[in-house]
Amino acid sequence: LRSRAPFAAPATLLERALTLTGFEAAWAPLQGGDQALANIRKLVGLARTLSDHFLDELVTYLRRRRDELTAREGQAVLDDSDAVRLLTIHGAKGLEFPIVFVPEAHLASRESYDPVRWRAEEGVSLTLAKKVGATGSRPRPGFYAYLLARDQAEEAAEHKRLFYVAATRAADALYLSADEAVRGDGWLSYALDALDADAPGVEIRPSLPVDLDAVARRPALEAVTVPPEDEEEELLPVLVARPPVIPLRSSTPVTALRAPTPAHAFGRHGDGLGLARGSLAHKAVEVWFTTGERPSLVDLARTLDVEIGEQTAQRLAGDVDAMLDLLDASPLAATLRDPGTRAYFELPFSWDWDGVPVHGTIDLAYEVGGTWRLLDFKTDDVRGEVLADAASVYIPQLALYASALERATGLPPEAGLLFLRTGDVYRPTRRELDEALAATRGRVDGGQLLETPPASGFGDTPTRSLDP
Repeated sequence: LRSRAPFAAPATLLERALTLTGFEAAWAPLQGGDQALANIRKLVGLARTLSDHFLDELVTYLRRRRDELTAREGQAVLDDSDAVRLLTIHGAKGLEFPIVFVPEAHLASRESYDPVRWRAEEGVSLTLAKKVGATGSRPRPGFYAYLLARDQAEEAAEHKRLFYVAATRAADALYLSADEAVRGDGWLSYALDALDADAPGVEIRPSLPVDLDAVARRPALEAVTVPPEDEEEELLPVLVARPPVIPLRSSTPVTALRAPTPAHAFGRHGDGLGLARGSLAHKAVEVWFTTGERPSLVDLARTLDVEIGEQTAQRLAGDVDAMLDLLDASPLAATLRDPGTRAYFELPFSWDWDGVPVHGTIDLAYEVGGTWRLLDFKTDDVRGEVLADAASVYIPQLALYASALERATGLPPEAGLLFLRTGDVYRPTRRELDEALAATRGRVDGGQLLETPPASGFGDTPTRSLDP
């Protein structure tokens, strides 16, 4: 991940990190995991909107906007029914509610007296001597007192900003409650100093007396039983014994649901350029048939988010150039150039597959005479293989692509795999697609761990490579 960070798109890098680490799967079974997963996907979405930035640029941009973003952006909101929600102010950032209550608005910002005080731009000071005097305070060097004053000024300003966040969560009515006897540097004081008591919509009420008798009549809290330590130790074998699960995300990429690799494919060995070759071939086809001009493959190779050298770029350009020659001579090229054809390259989609959200990108979807067709491009070298065997591992994802397109258009499409190196097209039958879809759903519902897909999904060996 570190080696790819300087040139990979931030969203691509983040998705790859999530896939490699199983980070989202770790959150899924925990309390509050749904919220955490929604926030993770929200971060990925933000990275996608800034896809024209490199990772370091994105991080710098987010750091500069951090205060503004945290004041305006809240957690990804999950659907829930009308209810009273108890939130920290930080947890409520970016959200809005009709009525908001802010309790204990008399509390001032908390002062900190750490023995070590440090500011990056100024330096460090210490107060490590023993406490002296009746107050029990430590002697403070002059520079420590200066750093403390600077920190306290910032903490007071942050305290006011936090009040702004709390107050602006209310759409219709804001209630501040506080101990009237404590009029220190608290939020109630800020509000009373700023508001005219006679202004429309503002009402100041006296504190209510505490009914001590009612407090005394409250039922006692139920005792909480903590299990002995020896019982806690027994939890680990139970967790380890759990069956492996598919790390289903808020939305699962279709390429993560591919079929297990068949036995005949284990003997394949690529040349280590599969990711770059697939990326270049996909991009070249898209550019050619959307602009009408065949691109310079060497120039296009330099734009890929895969690290390659000049020698490798020339080699890949030769490989892909041969693929484009085969495509140019095929009936598909003539169909795509027909003015009556509607064609969409690299078509993204998201689809709720009966409660399992999935997403992906269809290499080519096109409509001719009222019939929709889709093709998934592959750069595998299938010469000398039975085409059906080479295609078998990709049929589940092809079935998902076809189902998503059918849901969008209302028409069942003709689906196929186009192997660009040979020009062969494999079109599975409707029965093959249905059976692959059912088998995939069975693996998902059964919690079986599927094969981790290549990062590119191009079907060729997904290894980054430098020049020899």
